[in-house]
Order: sequence, then C-alpha cells, then structure tokens
Amino acid sequence: MRKNSLMLCCGIIVCSLSLANAYTATTVEDYLASGTAFLEAGKLGPAIQNFSKAAELNPKSAAAYNGLAAAYQRQDKVEMAITNFSKAIEFNPSYKQAYFGRGICYMRPGDYDKAIMDFNEVIKFDRDNADAYYYRGQAYLSKGEYAKSREDIPSGQRMGRAIDPAILESLHTAP
Repeated sequence: MRKNSLMLCCGIIVCSLSLANAYTATTVEDYLASGTAFLEAGKLGPAIQNFSKAAELNPKSAAAYNGLAAAYQRQDKVEMAITNFSKAIEFNPSYKQAYFGRGICYMRPGDYDKAIMDFNEVIKFDRDNADAYYYRGQAYLSKGEYAKSREDIPSGQRMGRAIDPAILESLHTAP
C-alpha cells in the first residue's frame, strides 16, 4: 500500500510539473503576470518579451508599458524606460508608479525639473509617498534649491523613508 501511495504521489508531481512546463500565456493578463514574475526574478529579457506581447495584444495597456519601462530601467536603458513610462501615463494619466519611475529616470541625466514635475504628480495622487518626497528633495538639492530640499527630505524621513545621515548633514551645511 505504501509503495502504491508513493508511486501515486510521484505521478501527481510529475504530471503537475509537466502541466506547469506546458503552460503558455495566451491573454494580456497572462503575459503581464509572466512579465512581472520574470522582472521580479531579474530575468529582464523574458520580462521584456512578455510585456511586449501584452502591449501587442492590447496596445493601450498602461501596465504593459510600465512593465517594459521597469525592465529597461533595470538595464540602464534610460531613454527606452522614459518612452515606455510616458506611454503608460498616456494610457492611464493617474498611474503614479509610472510617474515615479519616469521621475527616477529623469534624475539620471540630470533633468531635475522634469523629475520634480513627475514626483509632484505622485504626491498629488499619494500624499503619503515617502519616496516621492525624498527623491523630489534630492532633485531640489541637486538644483541648489536647498530650502525646498530641507522640506522634502525630512518629510520623507518622517513618513518612514530611511535617509543616509550624510545627506541630512549636507542639508544642514548647505547655504
């Protein structure tokens, strides 16, 4: 009896693994889920393939473009990330994650005014977004707008964002 139970259990496991390997995405939601799983696992090529297929099936899928942008951002392809975050925003103007991601991308080449505008949008949709305050404060700091930076970075800290003590010290010593 025990041997039969073991064989049945092994058979179920093998069958389950075969079904899992045979699974292929067919809907936008399937491709988005697969793309997200690959993105979280750091497998950027397959993530891009899945998000691209989702965008092909639904050219107005803000989530597909946001996923593509996040993958490109992790590959340091800033311009491609900005383009795709912008498409996500075009199809969903209240997509705060896309504004946040694009704001981070704008920080890379030093386009602080655009970054600030995007972080403003995030804060408009989510007044308690500690990261948006922190990064907007960083953008102000980079522009030399110390008074605004002194407001935002500590606001982010009060909301729970960990702040490097060296940054806080630079706020106190800045003009």
